[in-house]
Amino acid sequence: MTVPKWPALRGTKLDTHSIKRLKDSEIWTTFFTIGTHIVNAYPNGGFGTWGGTPTEYPCVSFEVKSSLHSTAVNRKTPLYLITWLGMYAKGCVWHAGWQYPHVLDFKPQEIAQSAANTFLSVAEVLYDGDVPDAEVRRFAERYDFRF
Repeated sequence: MTVPKWPALRGTKLDTHSIKRLKDSEIWTTFFTIGTHIVNAYPNGGFGTWGGTPTEYPCVSFEVKSSLHSTAVNRKTPLYLITWLGMYAKGCVWHAGWQYPHVLDFKPQEIAQSAANTFLSVAEVLYDGDVPDAEVRRFAERYDFRF
């Protein structure tokens, strides 16, 4: 399965304003949770498994329902994407996973396009009118998305 490489959302923050904008958006469907995560942060803004200083950052998790046309069953079928968005010193990182085994009913390009649309909708909320990072802009062009 071809899976897009999600770029880091450099320069974004998960603060009260952006979390409220995400929560009030139409991106998520079933649940929306707000929490914190702890990473071993280094003075240069990086993070890793060993060393560093444990640093707490905000994070959110939510579920997205996509209705895609499944070629396997030849009809529109819901597909759920569980997402996690965490902030770090230099921006935010997005992770996502599809509901199994339903994901097997779809072509890889259908799944990739749907996930890319969700990722870019999240990026649009986080950048809030600012110019996105160059890597995010290149990713958006690949999927014909306009900020």
